[in-house]
Amino acid sequence: MKILFCNITYMNHYVGNIEEDIPRGGGAWVKKHKDAHEKWNFLNINGNCHGFVMNKGDQFHIERLEGVSRQEVQTEDVTVVWCALKPTEDGTQETVIVGWYEHALVYRYYQNSFKSPFGLDRDFFVTAKAENCYLLPEDKRTYAIGRAAVDGKGKGFGQSNVWYADSEYARENIIPEVTAYLEANKTWRINRISADFLAPANVSMPLTEKENAQADDYFDENEYMKFLPLGYRAYNSDPTADNAYFMAAAMKGLHQYEKAIEWFSKVIELEGDSWDSTSNLPYLYMECDQYVLSMEVATKLLDFPEANDPVVKHEIYGILAGNNFFLGNYEEAIPWLDKIIAESDDPDAVEAAKLTRTEWLAIKNTN
Repeated sequence: MKILFCNITYMNHYVGNIEEDIPRGGGAWVKKHKDAHEKWNFLNINGNCHGFVMNKGDQFHIERLEGVSRQEVQTEDVTVVWCALKPTEDGTQETVIVGWYEHALVYRYYQNSFKSPFGLDRDFFVTAKAENCYLLPEDKRTYAIGRAAVDGKGKGFGQSNVWYADSEYARENIIPEVTAYLEANKTWRINRISADFLAPANVSMPLTEKENAQADDYFDENEYMKFLPLGYRAYNSDPTADNAYFMAAAMKGLHQYEKAIEWFSKVIELEGDSWDSTSNLPYLYMECDQYVLSMEVATKLLDFPEANDPVVKHEIYGILAGNNFFLGNYEEAIPWLDKIIAESDDPDAVEAAKLTRTEWLAIKNTN
């Protein structure tokens, strides 16, 4: 099997909330900034997780994984085991398994996830379906992974945060034990927005007054996972545009872009092309790599009265520029930036457009 061990900073949830889930036990950068790039490693983004580990050098040596050549730039069906130095009350520390991805796609070089302001601007080197991602609660993080400096070469992490476990000892002793441990802990799959989760037995039953108030509180506090089962019941018992909109907004807040598109489209079916719903679609389509659809909707937005506001209009220009860029249509992308530069009274917007234009011209000239 292809298996890879990655040493990251210690967190409880890895969904980006560093105010409440403070990164611990990382390197100098983590300690200085009280932040960590791996803070998002177990955030379900549109049905996928994207993993980061700080790596020495400009590439991951995936050729050290079974059956992978030096020419390959990515490889599939890898088990990626995330480990971290767990702090304890008595001051002792040990590196333990905190979670893992199964059937992951591992890249040789870092990838970047930024596509639109709806998404996250972050680097990653591995991605997996959320249904194949598991995060252990703190009291279950008991399986220790060794350190070569203490246990011997080939028996754990060396100086690098990435361990390929390709020694004979690891293959014969550590990997079989770890595999059995992972198999025994598959109850800890991360939160998924599945049909079962959304549709409880009482899915068509109207919300009580208390449940309505509870749903409002969850939504207002951005507790969307708690809101969704109630919101879904509210829509099923009363399929109005308003109830569909709340579901759409919650899905967007949870980075479930495809599901958000479905719900915003449902709002439009019920009440027509309202600005509030239609204006969300271009960015959502971008996050789903549906650039042509994004451009079609963005072009339609230019005919809305709201687009008479120069700030709104120039944001739409930016969407049209971005979609053309991602499609490789540099000749069509850059003129939209030129329009922002020529028309905008916002110096920050003009400066951003100029910088982007310079970057894109450099990319265009190298292709």
